[in-house]
Amino acid sequence: MAEQKEVLEIYQAMEKVVGEARPVNLDSLVNEAGGPEQVVLVLVDLVQGFAREGPLASPRVAALIEPITKLAEEALRLGVGITVIRDAHSEDCPEFDQFGRHCVKGSAEAELVSELKEVLGPNYIDWPKNCLAAGQAHAQSTVIIVGDCTDLCVYQAAMGEKLAANARGIRKRVIVPVNLVDTYDLPVEAAKKLGLLPHPGDFFHLVFLYHLKLNGIELVRLV
Repeated sequence: MAEQKEVLEIYQAMEKVVGEARPVNLDSLVNEAGGPEQVVLVLVDLVQGFAREGPLASPRVAALIEPITKLAEEALRLGVGITVIRDAHSEDCPEFDQFGRHCVKGSAEAELVSELKEVLGPNYIDWPKNCLAAGQAHAQSTVIIVGDCTDLCVYQAAMGEKLAANARGIRKRVIVPVNLVDTYDLPVEAAKKLGLLPHPGDFFHLVFLYHLKLNGIELVRLV
């Protein structure tokens, strides 16, 4: 019972930390950075294969498309650079051993969702990747990361930016809006039927947001 109480207290503490993410708008973040040239908006894995079609498509990811599209429009208006990080796997990608075949390079699943394609046009940098991490970092002093999944590619992108900066002795602001990231949900019974490991979406979303905060990534709520 004592252990259960401690686990509950830890969970509640994590909820409190994530729930205290300060409300902020993009314009104020740009001003804090000293101008749009110091800011980059990173869109992570907002592709058909995670939002609309294929074995890993999730309604939780699909729900991010509309608010992130509006954010991208605002970023373009303010002159903020945009990078798209997206899965574009090789046919024999080792990652398929864990997550199954998905988002193969050149397939519809690997395409950016249509709403963002329409808004962005050619006005973004494309970083296709063959694993959870793009393996690159930005030069801008403020990096805002949105998309999916909180505990997988978003986490890797945010930590990659922060650790690369730390290694060079640079104080970089890496910002994750808690309302513009999410992860998929796979309950225990559904996972058993599929022969996969369960993936409780709400739990992992909370834990990994907390862990980002623990590592110096700023949590905000974009309004």
